[in-house]
Parts: sequence; C-alpha cells; structure tokens
Amino acid sequence: MNEKTLYKKPALTILDQIKLYQSRGLLIPNPAFSASKLSAISYYRLSGYARYFTQAGDCLHGFIPGTTFEQIFTLYSFDKELRLLILDAIESIEVAVRTAINNVMSTKYDPHWFLKKECFKESAIFTHKKLKIMIEKATGKRRDGEKDKLTQDIIFKSYYQKYHSPELPPCWMIAEAISLGTWSLMYQHLRNKSDRQEISINFKIPPKVLDSWLHCLTILRNLCAHHAIVWRRTYPVTPKILYKKHQKVATPKREDQDWHGLIYEQLAVLSYLLKSIDMDADWEGKLLVLLQKYQLIPIQEMGFPKNWHKEPFQGVIKE
Repeated sequence: MNEKTLYKKPALTILDQIKLYQSRGLLIPNPAFSASKLSAISYYRLSGYARYFTQAGDCLHGFIPGTTFEQIFTLYSFDKELRLLILDAIESIEVAVRTAINNVMSTKYDPHWFLKKECFKESAIFTHKKLKIMIEKATGKRRDGEKDKLTQDIIFKSYYQKYHSPELPPCWMIAEAISLGTWSLMYQHLRNKSDRQEISINFKIPPKVLDSWLHCLTILRNLCAHHAIVWRRTYPVTPKILYKKHQKVATPKREDQDWHGLIYEQLAVLSYLLKSIDMDADWEGKLLVLLQKYQLIPIQEMGFPKNWHKEPFQGVIKE
C-alpha cells in the first residue's frame, strides 16, 4: 500500500491554467475564449473531458498532438446536451410509471394504498417505516413532539390543515413529491406479483425487466441531475435484456456485446419505454439531430453500432 502524502497543489489563476494546458501540448488559438470558458466551467470539470484527448488518458502525459481547447469544449457541450435530452425522456417515463402504479394500486386497494404495510415486502434497502418517513419529509410533514411542521407547498399544506386522517395525502398528490428512485423501490417491493404484472403491462415488458430498467434509469437520472459525464462511461448497473419472442429475461456476457455497459444500452431503454407510452414519440429523431450536430463525436465509443438509426435500437430487445 502506498503511503499517504500531503496535498500541496496550489490554486491556479485562469491565466496559469491556460499556461498549464499549453505546457502539456494543448493548442489554444483563442486565449480569450478559453479563459471565458474556464471561468464559467472550471479547469477541474473540463479535465474530465480533456482526458479523452490525452496520451494514456492522463493529462500529465500530455495531449495528443494537434488537440485544441475548442475540441474539449465541444465534447463538454455535447455531453451537456445529451444529459438534457436524457432528462427530457426520463421525465416522461417517470410520470408514466408513477401514474401506472397509482392507477393499478389505488383502484385495487384505495387512494392511500402506500400506507398499507401488507402491500409491500421488505428488505435491507426498503422498509415500510422508512417509506412513510420519506413521504412525510417529501410532503413537508415533520414530527416535532406533538407538533407537525407543514410545508409551504399550498397543496400539501391544505391537506394537512383540512384532514386529520389518513395521515398522508392520497397517492396522486404524493406522486408530485417523491422521486423516481422511490417509485422504483416501491415497485420492486410490491408484495403481490399480480400487482407488478398489471403495472408492467402498461409498458409491454415483464415485471423483472421493468424492475431492472427503473433501477438503471434512476442511476442515469441522478448522474444527469448532478452534471456527471454520461457519454463515455461504463455503467456498473446494466438493464436486463428483453427477449420478445419467448418473453425471457437474460443479460448477455459483456464480451458478447460491444454495447453492453455503455450509454447506448441506456438510450435503448429510454427509446423503448417512450414508444410504449406514445407510439408517435420521436425521441430517436431528436437524438439523431444531436449526433448530426456533433458529427466528430466518436459514437462507437458510446456503444452505437454502424447505421444504428436505420434500425430500431438493438441494445435491450431481442426477437
């Protein structure tokens, strides 16, 4: 094990940052442009994109000859626009998922079905008690002795002021307050298989596949929301494969598929779910426009096969 040492790197001015880039072989034909972007984005944040253009993936080893600052910024801009496109898709999917869950569960049980402990199975990552606490926090209800502190959100405030029971608002109200990650956990932990099956029918996939895809999209959504790099990343949690012909779920070995673990696979999930919600959805068209705008982006490193736009996404669907 290497011994720890003292961190001694000094803070650099924008001018010093530019000089450091130049010392490592980066071409900066427009210092004013580079300075404005470094001032707004930061050297450290751009370094995640700069590594792609360096020898051995490390800025310390210098840049590939001919690399310009503008190339780094173009890659940064592409990744930013890709995140926004992904978040747009996830918003539609999240609304559809929580609507499907509530439509099934509220009509089979009642509008406060989530308060019924018997509707859920528990695990190390999910308990009904924790769910209720989370909903209380999300809707602004706080336990402070015998007093409840109410949210400033007029919808929830009105409910808590008007009703003493049930203790929490109905499912269609809490849907506006809790996250995709929570809906994913709630669906995963529904006790009755028939409930899970009835919900998954809305998306034309088996429950285990919907389970997997919601988990993956929760991680992807959080990465996008926190402005992380998404275009060139190996995702540790990958979506299960949907075999349409036999309705079997399987995950291929990584070496069998060039796209496995890459962003293409995640985009395939988004495309399939969006089309299951709305057959006329043209999210793929928006993605194609984005890729055409940034034609120098090496999409093969994202897992895209050749001529991907001429065929349906192959990442998660097998006949």
